[in-house]
Amino acid sequence: MADVWTKKPQVLLSKDNLQYFIPTEDMTYIEKINAITRFIIYGSFLLFLVRGESLILLLPIVSMIIIYFLVSWGLGIDELKESFNNEKKSECTSPTLNNPFMNVMITDSRNREEACNYTEETKNQIEDAFNSNLYKDTNDLFGRNNSQRQFYTTPNTSIPNNQKEFADWLYGHKN
Repeated sequence: MADVWTKKPQVLLSKDNLQYFIPTEDMTYIEKINAITRFIIYGSFLLFLVRGESLILLLPIVSMIIIYFLVSWGLGIDELKESFNNEKKSECTSPTLNNPFMNVMITDSRNREEACNYTEETKNQIEDAFNSNLYKDTNDLFGRNNSQRQFYTTPNTSIPNNQKEFADWLYGHKN
């Protein structure tokens, strides 16, 4: 588990974490706090370089003081909530409203898991995500879902794609 920067300040400037300055959904609460703080530091530094006003350098200091108090008052509550949370970390990428077919997108993280196997549950999730906010044809009496025929899940859904395994599946393993 990652340490919050208020307890271990070197977490903010460690080489492994410098690129994580935008909070994402798959981050923990502590990782999000660290990412927000890094974003404020980077943004203030860039603003200082562009504008040249030294007063801008106070922005990260004031922001970090505010974040310190918010974290010290609110961290215990989230740890209690987390201990009762039964949610398992996903081992595969599930369908979402923005990506119902679980395809690799340009904006995806390199740590993205491959798409979930196609099960009845996954099929229902895909249909729910795809049909969300979809205006249906009133003449489609038999539920043919013709709007889905242009969309599909690509064969390689991991980053980087596993070309060797895909080629073995496609052409068979050569001895």
